[in-house]
Amino acid sequence: MEIVFIVDALFVDIDGDDDLDLYVVSGGNEEESGHHYYQDRLYQNDQGIFRHVVLEDIPVMSGSTVEPMDFDADGDTDLLITARQIPGQYPSPASCVLLVNESDKEEIILRDRTEELADELLNIGLVTDAEWTDYDGDGDQDIILVGEWMEISIFENEGGSFNKVTNTVFEDKTRGWWNAIEQADFDGDGDFDFIFGNLGNNYKYKANQTQSFDVYASDFDENGKQDVVLGFYEEGVQYPVRGKQCSSEQIPTIKKKYTSYDAFAKASLDDIYTSHKLKKAIHYEAREFRHMYAENLGNGQFKLIPLPIETQIGTINAIQSIDVNKDGFLDVVLAGNLFNAEVETPRSDACYGWVLMNDQKGGFDFVSQQETGFYIPYETRKIGLSRSGGKEKLYFANNNAPLQIYELRPRHIN
Repeated sequence: MEIVFIVDALFVDIDGDDDLDLYVVSGGNEEESGHHYYQDRLYQNDQGIFRHVVLEDIPVMSGSTVEPMDFDADGDTDLLITARQIPGQYPSPASCVLLVNESDKEEIILRDRTEELADELLNIGLVTDAEWTDYDGDGDQDIILVGEWMEISIFENEGGSFNKVTNTVFEDKTRGWWNAIEQADFDGDGDFDFIFGNLGNNYKYKANQTQSFDVYASDFDENGKQDVVLGFYEEGVQYPVRGKQCSSEQIPTIKKKYTSYDAFAKASLDDIYTSHKLKKAIHYEAREFRHMYAENLGNGQFKLIPLPIETQIGTINAIQSIDVNKDGFLDVVLAGNLFNAEVETPRSDACYGWVLMNDQKGGFDFVSQQETGFYIPYETRKIGLSRSGGKEKLYFANNNAPLQIYELRPRHIN
């Protein structure tokens, strides 16, 4: 039996027969792009038995999420499939897929209509999360998505086709290493606000609105393979993140060009790789690594507010809104960490599961772990919520670690 790396899954009624079918997203970086390893799968529910249905337009790509919505209001469920990467070609931008449901009672039909309806989703980037949302309150469903080296991206639904409107929504430069989105009416004014999980500020990589953290990708040494170079700014000059040893292992000519560590340390990124080659490279710059709350101001405008400073010490991958203290306002549970780091970069492991209590004034207060009882030292990828028998439970899905389950007991939270 072939092992497939499943990164997301969704129970959804695709064929309109009032039972739930299963859509499975595949991803990873183990095989070359286009390998059948990355084939997504649809399983049709036939009276409790799930049957694999082969469809031509089901994507073969290293995906990240699947998001359901009847965006064209024709009575069936369409799917947005987001892409995490092109295997072996980091950080080359990947394309998302918009599958329009054209099924009837006799046959399941999902059409890839991305190029026709949402061509700006092609080569959009390294997407980590997405949501369908009526961000502007006009009654139709728009798309908001985030990713690595990406800005918070909003695509407005205009009669069933989508146009990117990000620059008219946010004033600040929002490119970062975003991991997660949660939408809810946090301030109780009747519209959707958002919380975005990012890399955090307690990491080797730094960025702000005036000095970016950059990536360049090109075949710098002309050996037929794409090289990745990271850069940071110091007093207005851009330097390589990696030292002489790591840089010369990737590009051996650097060792000949810089015979001493002192000479390499004084050299700028332009000196080492030449401005000509850097200009030809794939280039992204991050300006924001903080986790953010986006307050909906109405008329399609948002105000970005950093989450409490206590949360900025770790990476956030998963967000769940829930009224913890039963005061009628939604609070937030956060989890994350980032263990997959290069040898010379310490991992981000300071997030043990956090709770933010809604202050009912458009903000949040951090609650210590001594009060919440959370202890989640792993790399959490998803948080699930179940309600049964009057009880609420949170499920923390951890990468290469056990599933953790916590039952909500409001009296333990002040």
